[in-house]
Amino acid sequence: MGVRNGAEFIAGLNAHPKDVWIAGRQVGDVTSDLAFRLPVESLAGLFDQQVQPELRDIMTYQDEESGQPAGLSFLIPRSRDDLVRRRAAMQVWAEATFGLMGRSPDYLNTVLVAFVDAPEFFAQGGRGPPEQNAGTTGLRGKQARRGICARCRNSSARAG
Repeated sequence: MGVRNGAEFIAGLNAHPKDVWIAGRQVGDVTSDLAFRLPVESLAGLFDQQVQPELRDIMTYQDEESGQPAGLSFLIPRSRDDLVRRRAAMQVWAEATFGLMGRSPDYLNTVLVAFVDAPEFFAQGGRGPPEQNAGTTGLRGKQARRGICARCRNSSARAG
């Protein structure tokens, strides 16, 4: 599964509408609502940067499992160079938003990558063996869902 562009991000919002309310009213379509249209367009612009030819090498890496390009926020850093590459990708988005977007698309991805990379640590809470925790159960980072890990689940938390 490869990276997605802004149009695919917006199509995903339309295909999976959420129950959104603002100022006491329900929002029917976040992609066209006055309160959400511009923020949605800003996020879509960030996704577009991943596929722009001049930024593709900065924003993505070749996933070894799928052979497809993936966003660098899904890369588990194994070296200083990996950290430098991730920082460069996140800097592109920080500069595009002047550092003012609190939850850019990389936010949850990097949290989930930490879960995947350290299941033993997250198992220390006594919620079962590592293979039954959020880092490994139903979560394959970029495979879970393209940029939004909606299928993440913690089976030990559900069971208890």
